[in-house]
Amino acid sequence: MRLTATLSAAALAASCGLVQAETLDMASTFPKNMPFLGEGAEVLDEKIAAATGGEVELRVHGAGGLMPALEVLNQVSSGAIPAG
Repeated sequence: MRLTATLSAAALAASCGLVQAETLDMASTFPKNMPFLGEGAEVLDEKIAAATGGEVELRVHGAGGLMPALEVLNQVSSGAIPAG
């Protein structure tokens, strides 16, 4: 839900020329090179960048790259990181 709102706001602001590119840190509980689950975050990054004309991008961090894998849900829920 939060991602949809972010994308909508970014697309609207980008069409008005009011926003600069934003890169959001995204923590994953899976290794980045894990088939399907890990690689899906990279695909999501590409889709978001294409949908927003490059105005919003994700910086994907694999398991343990930004925080311990089992802390991702708590950190996203508290707002400490924008996506996970």
